[in-house]
Amino acid sequence: MNLLAFIPAAWNLRAGVAVFLVAAATLGALYLQIRHDAFNEGYDKATLRWELELARVKAANLKVVEDAQFVYRADLDLLELTKDKINDTLIDQAAEAARDPGADTGGIGADSVRRLNAIR
Repeated sequence: MNLLAFIPAAWNLRAGVAVFLVAAATLGALYLQIRHDAFNEGYDKATLRWELELARVKAANLKVVEDAQFVYRADLDLLELTKDKINDTLIDQAAEAARDPGADTGGIGADSVRRLNAIR
């Protein structure tokens, strides 16, 4: 049984064009969907790759900051010890200056020179 026999001859060409257009539209839609899916898959892979890279960089930065803070704390402790030592020296020097019997004279005595040299 020939189905084209039921279609008038004038409509055969139109029916063939319509079938061709439907097939072309279907294949075009399929192509666009596959292309869209492939684009999204590639975009997702790229996004994941850059998120992993960003996480790696953040972890490296955090490690560098922690190392710098460790060095900073060590330097700060050293500075505090040095400051305490200098303050103790200055307190001792002030006490010695107060006990110096020649403190009220106009010149600088040997004890005063020794105290000044100790501050350096």
